[in-house]
Amino acid sequence: MSGERSMRPALWLIFSVLAIVVGAAMAVWSLSAATHLGDAADAPACGSDFGDGCVTERAAIIQSRGYSRRFWITQEQLWFARVLAGAPKVDSNGLLELTIPRQDGREELDRGREVTVLYLGLEPAWVRLPSGAMLETGEHPRRAAPSLGWYALFMLSLGALGIETAVRSGRRGGVWWGRTPIQATLGPPFVLMMAGMFGVCVQLLAGGTVWPGLVGGAAGLALGLLGWRWTKRRGARPSVS
Repeated sequence: MSGERSMRPALWLIFSVLAIVVGAAMAVWSLSAATHLGDAADAPACGSDFGDGCVTERAAIIQSRGYSRRFWITQEQLWFARVLAGAPKVDSNGLLELTIPRQDGREELDRGREVTVLYLGLEPAWVRLPSGAMLETGEHPRRAAPSLGWYALFMLSLGALGIETAVRSGRRGGVWWGRTPIQATLGPPFVLMMAGMFGVCVQLLAGGTVWPGLVGGAAGLALGLLGWRWTKRRGARPSVS
């Protein structure tokens, strides 16, 4: 075994199953976020301010525009609004930071504009403009769906790759709790894991905008397929180092 990395297959199985459980939970959260309250009218008004699953309104005045480091990718805008009554996420100067993704009606935002911020629970999820147009903010629940989806794909495929490796290594080494050389191979789980990894990395930069994550996921998928093809052509089974 000199020079080879070894593993305990049983431990890999346990952690791989945990990764699949976490990935499945993330997939459920992603689906829930993607379908959660597309419109403020779908949520009831809160009986007491900032209750869970209901909407609380706060009047605000747009004070200034900030700089978003991700603007060149997402075209999202950063604004600071002075909230006229107590509310979550307001800093010591009474200002609320609002990230506004690209969407119709956003051109109405300007310094001195009176708006209404609608909180969903503790999160400022919408901004209502004087015209009645409703803008989603970056805090809207469904803006988290793309990142959660890529995380889910990464964790599920990582777990599948871990189980595949543990079973192969345990069978070839004849041990499960003892140490045995790692027998890893590049296959479909590896390809999907690369797609998930690249997708989530790009999505973290892109925020709630969907298309950059799709580009990253496609790039990861292509690299994973190239790696799989390369190992098949070499007829090698690479060990994890």
